[in-house]
Parts: sequence; C-alpha cells; structure tokens
Amino acid sequence: MTNAAGSDHPLKNDEHKIFIEDLYKRLDASEQGLSTEEAARRQRQFGFNVLDEKEKQSLVIWFGKHLVNFFALLLWTGSILAFISESLVPGEGNLYIGIALAGVVILNAIFTFIQEYQSEQIMESFRKMMPSKINVVRDGKRQEVLAGEVVPGDLVYLEEGDKIPADGRLIEENSLKVDHSALTGESEPQLRKLVATHENILESRNMVFSGTLVQSGNGTAVIFGTGMNTQLGKIARLTKETGAVDSPLKKELNRFIRIISIIALTLGITFFAVSFLTGNRLMASLIFAIGIIVANVPEGLLPTVTLCLSMASKRMAKRMALIKNLDSVETLGSTTVICTDKTGTITENRISVNTIFMNGEEFNASEVTVREYPGMEMLLTISVLCNNSRPGDKGNYIGDPTEGALMLYAKDRIDMDAIYRGNPRVHEHPFDSKTKRMITENRTADGISSYMKGAPEVVIENCSSILMNNEVVALTDRMKEQAAEAYRVMASRGDRVLAMAYRDGDGSGEHGFVYVALVGMIDPPRKEIPEAVAKCRTAGISVVMITGDYSLTAEAISRK
Repeated sequence: MTNAAGSDHPLKNDEHKIFIEDLYKRLDASEQGLSTEEAARRQRQFGFNVLDEKEKQSLVIWFGKHLVNFFALLLWTGSILAFISESLVPGEGNLYIGIALAGVVILNAIFTFIQEYQSEQIMESFRKMMPSKINVVRDGKRQEVLAGEVVPGDLVYLEEGDKIPADGRLIEENSLKVDHSALTGESEPQLRKLVATHENILESRNMVFSGTLVQSGNGTAVIFGTGMNTQLGKIARLTKETGAVDSPLKKELNRFIRIISIIALTLGITFFAVSFLTGNRLMASLIFAIGIIVANVPEGLLPTVTLCLSMASKRMAKRMALIKNLDSVETLGSTTVICTDKTGTITENRISVNTIFMNGEEFNASEVTVREYPGMEMLLTISVLCNNSRPGDKGNYIGDPTEGALMLYAKDRIDMDAIYRGNPRVHEHPFDSKTKRMITENRTADGISSYMKGAPEVVIENCSSILMNNEVVALTDRMKEQAAEAYRVMASRGDRVLAMAYRDGDGSGEHGFVYVALVGMIDPPRKEIPEAVAKCRTAGISVVMITGDYSLTAEAISRK
C-alpha cells in the first residue's frame, strides 16, 4: 500500500501544527469534501482503510508444525528405531511399539490442531462482525460509508459512540471528548480542541486517531492517514516485526527432552558395548541397545501435557477467556507479578462525596444541615460549572466518575438549571495528567468568573485568598498547612480528594484564585478483591496497584 497521504504528499508528523489551509492543499482536499469519483480513485491508489494482516499459513503447514516439534521428533526417532528393530528381528513386538509411538504423535497433532483451529475461527468471527460505518461528505452531501472505504482528504462527522476510522485533524468540535485507551492506555477521556496544544502529534488536542472512541460531544475532521499509515498502523507494524518467543513450558520441555535424549543414547551405547564385549552377537547387541533407547522415550508425556492444557483452556472458556494457543495456559500460570488499575478494577467505580473540609473544619457530606454551611453555595456552584459530565437515562451522570459524583451530590442541594442559565461557559482549560487541574471560564452577570478543581497541592498553590465563613481573606501559610494536613488525613482514609477554587473578574493565568474547600470522595473496594489478592499471594504472585491518585489514598485502599 502506498503512503496514505499520497506519494507526492508524504506524512510528515506536522499535520497538527501547519495551517489548516496548508493541510487541505497537501491532501488536495477542501471544506466541501471529495466527490464520489475522486474517493474511488484514491481508494484504488491508497487501498482500503484496513490494517494489514500477517500472511496466513496453509492448514497443511499449520498441522505439519505439530508433527515436527522437538518432542514429536524424539517420539518419531523412537518409532523409527522400533521399526528398524522389527525389520532386523521380526515378531518381537517392536512393530506395535513403533506404531504406538507414531500414533501418539499423529493423534496429539490432530487434537492440538483442532483446538487451535477452533480458537482461530472464533477470533476470525470477531473480525468479521458487522463492519462499522461512518458519515462523510461526498459530492457535497452527508453520506454513510463503511469505515474501510474512508480515504485521505475525506471529511468525517464524529458523534457520540463513533469509532474513529482513521487519523485526522479537527476542523469543528463541540465539547468533543475522545477515549484514547485503545491507543495509549489512558482511561481518562481527552477533551479535543481546534488548536495544536503540543509538539508531539499524539499529545496535541486538535487530532483524532484511528481506533479511538468518541465518548461525548461531536465534531468534524479531515482525514490524512489511513490503514497502516495511522498511529494504530505503526503499532501493528511493530507487532509484525516482533519475533516469536518460546513459552516457559516449551523451554522446559525442550530442556527435558535434551536430558532424556542424552540419557537414552548414553544407556543405549553403554549396554550395546557391554553386551557385545561379553560375547553376544552384534545383531543381538544392537537390538538390545535399540530396546533400551526406545524404553526411555516418554511416549505418554506429550498427550498428557496436551490433555492437561486443553482441560485448563476449557475451564477458562467457561469464565469467558478464549485461549488461542494451548501453551499460553501454562505461560499464564508462570505469572509472578500482576499490575492492576485501581478505579473500576480494585474499586467498584461507584464514587460518592464522603467528606468536606471547609472553613477550617471537616464534616460529613451527608449531614442534613450541610446546605446551610457558609461557603456551601459556592462549593456547589464550582462543582456544577467546572464539570463536563452530563445526565444519563437512569438518573446517573455520564462521563468521568469523579465529576458524576459531584453532580449527584449537587443536584439535590442546588438549582443546577439556574446555575447553567446564569453562567454560560466561555472557555475551558481541560484536566490532564500534567496540569492536574481543570479550569472553566463562565460569563456571569458581573463579567467573567473562573472556576478550578483539581489536585489540592496544585489548586492551593494557585490561590492567594480563602473563602472563610463567606468572607474572602488572605490565604496564609498556616492555612495552607492546615489544608495540607486535612488532605493527608482524608487521603489516608481512602478518599479521593479534590480542591475547589474560584476567581472573579477577567484575571489572566492560573493565579489569584480563592480557595474554597477540599472534597473527599470514596470509591469502595470490590468485595471479592481481598480473596483474589490472597489467592494471588498463595500462588506466589505479587499484585501491584497502578494509579494516578495520591499515594496515601492508594495505600489506604490497598490496606482495605
């Protein structure tokens, strides 16, 4: 397949930085999209928008590999020696031994091949499921086409739930958030923008990438990379270049076979020499030596190993785990370390507001009189306005679980519709793992106000004042230390803690905010986790939790 940007316009990894007019020129495209004829021509030139697959082996070669693995060769050797012995001295039963050894190899190869072939057919059925479709601009009109028919220069419409078919640059967006977990492993949906925000194309918010999922909002993008010339295609290409590695089981079996072979040959040669030197005929000594060698061949081991692995794969299949290669069952059993995410894996992903630290004191967030606390109205206002979650169909909120918990807490304590109507959003500085904060700018009756939530150490550092009993006073070092100590206490209980702040007026930058409160949210551990961790430890497996939360929060959850 030729380069997805065309041989005259190769990909330069600067598609996020150049002017959009220059990108249109490079792609020979425009805001009106492509014509049907041009799209067909480009498809002939660039090929379908699919990832290249490894060349499939023929069934004969696939089956044949199971007949010539290291263990099978040992059994074949024993079988051939038995046939040789039978030809030298007929009627001694060596014929049946040779047939039995050959039969073990053939039957084991058939059994293993059928198991792997069935798994491959299941995987193939997954790939052949209903192909995804996407809306594009063709002939100046919105049309639905198969994702595999998208070509460079296409304008694609992106809506909630769409799987992005190719790499593109946004030309329009409306609160667009994209789940990049399939590409980067980052579970937090990323807000998109129309301007380049990073030198690295993968980090720039004006880009969308093949294989990622639109979580919320909508937008339009011009496609510049398809098929193997996407970021996902680069990963696929790397996997193709990765060499095959023997499983731990295969390494051990090969080592065992080498030892058995050496022992068998050594005994065979030794007994042949002893027999011949003690006066036995050459032929009799040779047959005796062959018998010794064949007797040391563990013909039952190969089918036993295959049967055990097959039984294990069947048990795993009942637990919805598909085993493609039988050896991988034992490889999984060789695991010594498991690295796991915290939120939604170790915990239930049912986050709720638990405690609040405000006005220099901590209190339970569910207290009946909490609405009357000084500063609570501002805290709830920040929770609603500095938030991107949206109502779901079942009274829940869709989006980041932390933001959803804040909205569930606020909806029964404040008129959220009135807050939205009176404070329309003007701009947003989205949360990311580097800044560890989110800032929204909203138009109010008095001008522009900014609202911030994020990691306490980041938010408090950007504050110069504090809202104390509904009065704004200077934020002293002692107050900062008091807030930091409250943060540590809340985190040590397992709370996920956010700090809230606001700023009135058209202030620039991220400083000059008024600190309001710390909000602690709890996400209880799953009930089955302690037992699962105990089983892992019994099996000699270390469990490591990986999280972006504060270390004390992670430690508290681990202890629970």
